[in-house]
Amino acid sequence: PLKPFEFADGFNVSVGALRYAAPEIMFNPNQFLTRRPKRLENVSLMGVHEMAVRSVLTSDVDLRPQLLNNVVLSGGSSLFPCFSDRIAVMLQDACPGSRIKYYSLNSKTERKSTAWLGGSILASLGTFHQLWISRAEYDEQGASVVDKKCQ
Repeated sequence: PLKPFEFADGFNVSVGALRYAAPEIMFNPNQFLTRRPKRLENVSLMGVHEMAVRSVLTSDVDLRPQLLNNVVLSGGSSLFPCFSDRIAVMLQDACPGSRIKYYSLNSKTERKSTAWLGGSILASLGTFHQLWISRAEYDEQGASVVDKKCQ
């Protein structure tokens, strides 16, 4: 069914089935991203659940149970309807037999801004300053400077 939405400027729109396509891209990016930059043309993109599983599996074997027992859902995208249920099912399918525990903030305001707050704290740390990319560096080297600095 159509669901009405009102934007901050007062514009109103009713959206049907397309409102489910936006969150779906986080789980099946290859299905939606048909046009890509040249450096990503032949790359299979991972969904958010696959990135989480890969992060856990590339860590030390002894840490894996602790990581799976402390999955934190935050950020505005975690507010999509049934997002936490979907990620729970997909992680459990990818890691059968593992005990997975999820944490998410109760307040919608906190969940919207938590990722931003964490990023701002990380960016303010002294050790992170060496990864900063200035506008002059980007203008001089282009987007490839990101790959060089973040290896």
